[in-house]
Amino acid sequence: MFAGAGRRVGENCEQLWAELKPLTHITWYMAKPNYLDSIDAGLSYIAESKLEDFVATMVTQEKHARAKLGRWWSGV
Repeated sequence: MFAGAGRRVGENCEQLWAELKPLTHITWYMAKPNYLDSIDAGLSYIAESKLEDFVATMVTQEKHARAKLGRWWSGV
């Protein structure tokens, strides 16, 4: 159905850190404020990309649900 829908709460954090892994070499020697800004920007990018996928997925799911309900309703 949805990729990763069965994950537990702790696994979500692990997934986010895994997606931030490409930033590790860049942020290794940064000062703390710059490091935090980089992490914040990375998390914002991930959140926005997931939101775009989420909306498209929900629209598709609604279309499928309406089609199923239409077939069920006409068979009653």
